[in-house]
Amino acid sequence: MRALIVDDDTIGSRVLAKFLSPYGQCDLVTDGLEAINAFVLASTEKRPYDVVFLDIMMPVMDGHETLRMIRQLEDKYCIAERNRVKVIMITGSSERDHIIRAAVDKCSAYLVKPVQKGKVLEKLKTLGLVPDDSENGWFD
Repeated sequence: MRALIVDDDTIGSRVLAKFLSPYGQCDLVTDGLEAINAFVLASTEKRPYDVVFLDIMMPVMDGHETLRMIRQLEDKYCIAERNRVKVIMITGSSERDHIIRAAVDKCSAYLVKPVQKGKVLEKLKTLGLVPDDSENGWFD
């Protein structure tokens, strides 16, 4: 599994990367513009991301705008719906407006910070990114 973590909170990003490391490679960026650049590079190298963990509140380009751009790029590249990257929005806000906007923008799942190990694994299982028998010490 290839994961892109997009968050201006570097400590939170590193913790999430530690959770995910048993399942594959994690790249970390701090804003939406860097995320778009990483997404394009991964696509052109034919090594696309399987999942993007995307914070909503970030400098330069927020998570909502970043998600819309990712979906537009997938349209441009003619990526079939079933092959599109899974996007899990992560944010400190559980405000209804953010959740609705994320759903409209076609996010795959939504997690409220602080991100908990068990919730991350649950989302990955639900999205078919890790098998149901993938329990290990990281997600106790």
